[in-house]
Amino acid sequence: MQGYLQALADQDPDKAIGYLDDEPADKTFLSKEVLAASAKTAAISAVNVPEVTDKYAYKVPASYKLGDKSVTEDYNVTEVGGSWKLTRAVTELDLSYQRDETLPMKVNGVEVKNDKISLFPGHYVFTTDNSFVSYGGKNTLTLTGPSDYRSPQLTPALTSAGKDAFVKATKAAFEKCLDQHKLQPSGCPNKIKEDKGQKFKESTVRWSVTNNPFKNVRASIDSRDPTTVTANFTTDYNFKADATLNGRSVRYDGEPIGLYSFTSTGDLSKKSIAVTLKNGY
Repeated sequence: MQGYLQALADQDPDKAIGYLDDEPADKTFLSKEVLAASAKTAAISAVNVPEVTDKYAYKVPASYKLGDKSVTEDYNVTEVGGSWKLTRAVTELDLSYQRDETLPMKVNGVEVKNDKISLFPGHYVFTTDNSFVSYGGKNTLTLTGPSDYRSPQLTPALTSAGKDAFVKATKAAFEKCLDQHKLQPSGCPNKIKEDKGQKFKESTVRWSVTNNPFKNVRASIDSRDPTTVTANFTTDYNFKADATLNGRSVRYDGEPIGLYSFTSTGDLSKKSIAVTLKNGY
């Protein structure tokens, strides 16, 4: 017991694993890299294992510090071929309800590739490796020992950098839509249909807005796909164009009916954000 905890304190995972009766099949996170990251914020120290005098004992009490936290934990042991081994010293986490196919997950900088992972006692940080989306404000987990069955409470959230990049991409796409001299620019929310008897001269079409749609934007990510972000933008359009109405020349200059807002949906899965704009009515 003393050897196991001291091996963790020394960031020697191979030695620590040697004290286990049944080694986990996947030791991806029982590594020096993961232990070193844990030790930066919650190093194991002050290990104390009292002498065990009961030869029939199947539990060994131990105390130690995990960062600033004092821990007292019982570890199960068993005798194997004249040597004592620990039967339960790591924690297995089931992340099947936390992982998403579109959003990478890393624990202390190491990518998670399976739903179940094994962890030593320590401090763990869950990150996405995506500058646009994080796992929220509760993305850390401290496991004090094998009896600690807590799981991380991960809630994907749009980062400030992600929101800024999304709004910037939306604004750029929208401005390109306004610059087009068309009644129905392709892939744009600003669209007008000709009514009966109307005939517009598209080269005279001018689109603009009289407000700032990008002020106080409220963007949210999709609960089913955290790499998709959506926001609604209120617009006060102004539309100018020359046309004929039943053969008579007319000039349109004002707010078009039915165009009050648009939605933007962004793909956060790549290094740059691609957006899709649609009329919001």
